[in-house]
Amino acid sequence: MKTTTSKRIRLYVLLSVLLITTGTAQAAILPSDEPNYEVMAAGRNHTAYFSQFDTNGFTYTISGHSFSFLPRDLSYTDDSGSITLLLGRSHFTQLKNTTDYIYFDNPYGLENQLQYLCNPLMVKEVYVMNSLPSPENPDDWLTMSSIAVFDADLKMYYMDENGDEKSWDGTKLRTNEITFYDAADNFMFKFPQPIARDALNNVTSGHYLIHEDEGILYISSRFSYHSLENMTLPIYLDLSLAEGE
Repeated sequence: MKTTTSKRIRLYVLLSVLLITTGTAQAAILPSDEPNYEVMAAGRNHTAYFSQFDTNGFTYTISGHSFSFLPRDLSYTDDSGSITLLLGRSHFTQLKNTTDYIYFDNPYGLENQLQYLCNPLMVKEVYVMNSLPSPENPDDWLTMSSIAVFDADLKMYYMDENGDEKSWDGTKLRTNEITFYDAADNFMFKFPQPIARDALNNVTSGHYLIHEDEGILYISSRFSYHSLENMTLPIYLDLSLAEGE
């Protein structure tokens, strides 16, 4: 009798673990409970809201703090960040979703797809490039530019060339990682270094360019054309917005 009871307890514990792990493996994608947004993805401590790009784009909220961005340009830029060749502007495009991810078809007019994969700890942004246009200068950077808005009490930090985390002072700079803290210095969420991955699983790293222009904050993810040109199509430009522990 004791053996049977023990087996039942072990089976119950095993089933409970399986239910917990499978239940949290994917964030729930649901109709939005916020006006102007169509879909939300609810993770462990965060909620991500999505809309068409001509309204509010994408907002990530954790512990009452939010970060929003509206995708704008896909372009080639020189080292300073000036556009040398505009490839396309994000325009009104229909948001779609499945049980696995949320996506926008052809957001820059290049017949590619911008995807958002959601799990309990992060929202992963993946831009799928089925073609790689040539820049005017092979030393240019392929750049995805977004307008960014975040809560006034959030503080933005960046990683300098020595790997030290520093408070952003409003000047234009290049960084591999961006982190956000609240007013009490609690770590809220971060942008890890952007990665490009191709169909053969080759990987190359990118970086961010942070700058402000006429009061608008731009956080651009950039990849060297030299690092992309020998990759096998399609190329997946992979960024994440991950919550802090």
